[in-house]
Amino acid sequence: MLPLFLFVGLILSLKIQLEPYQLTIREQAIETGKLKQEIQVALISDTHLRPLKRGWFLEKTAQNLQIKKPDLIFLAGDFLFHDQMEKFTPDFSAFKKFSDIAPTYAVLGNHDYGIADFDQKLFYIDQHQKIIELLEEVGVKVLIDENVTINIKDSEISLVGFDEFWHKEKNPAKAIAGLKQAALIIGISHNPDAAYLPESQNLDMILSGHTHGGQMRLPLIGSLAEAQTVFPRVDYGAVLLQNKPIIANTVGLGESGFPIRFFNRPEILILQIK
Repeated sequence: MLPLFLFVGLILSLKIQLEPYQLTIREQAIETGKLKQEIQVALISDTHLRPLKRGWFLEKTAQNLQIKKPDLIFLAGDFLFHDQMEKFTPDFSAFKKFSDIAPTYAVLGNHDYGIADFDQKLFYIDQHQKIIELLEEVGVKVLIDENVTINIKDSEISLVGFDEFWHKEKNPAKAIAGLKQAALIIGISHNPDAAYLPESQNLDMILSGHTHGGQMRLPLIGSLAEAQTVFPRVDYGAVLLQNKPIIANTVGLGESGFPIRFFNRPEILILQIK
């Protein structure tokens, strides 16, 4: 019996350590009735660049994006794990392959500001200005409490980029100032809690990350970790079609804490919006 337990333990240990590198694509249809043609949106979050998961994984992600050919790409923050900006600066060049595929927009997450927890008691070095600079150098437009209106497949779409929810200087009212009532209004926020802001109630959907889907999950039980959100743990990584606004939460590409995942592979979330 003991050899069996050791064998099972070895298999589970390998799964936990290998799963962070097993990229998957998840697709979800969203029916709004507001667009002239269906569009495909790719949502990617929480890259959390770290020593064993660097630009090569972003390039692998870009290869998958090239196959899906989305109309828009959204990056929902937390580009770094800690604050080793200088070490990972070269890896940001891989995002050029994203913006070459489709218009790419980004927001920032708590790690990008060096904020480690909800109470802002733990801090790393704030790297957000350097991150913005590196992203915009490769054609990624960063939205910090601002909105833009674009035309995709003959439909006007307004994009609202919310600043990090835990950032003390966030200004959601500024994010929607002058917002055009386009055919579809999409909010992008690192933290899904932005969906509960008064400023979000006239948006059609909020696209978010932050939760990592719990990072470690068990079948029938779900997330084993808490991401310090009002957004319920049972919904981590879910697309809530009945919510107003619709909330799409991705489990992300990277990991925080230990670089492990369990029954929760890193993903590209493809939203097929009609």
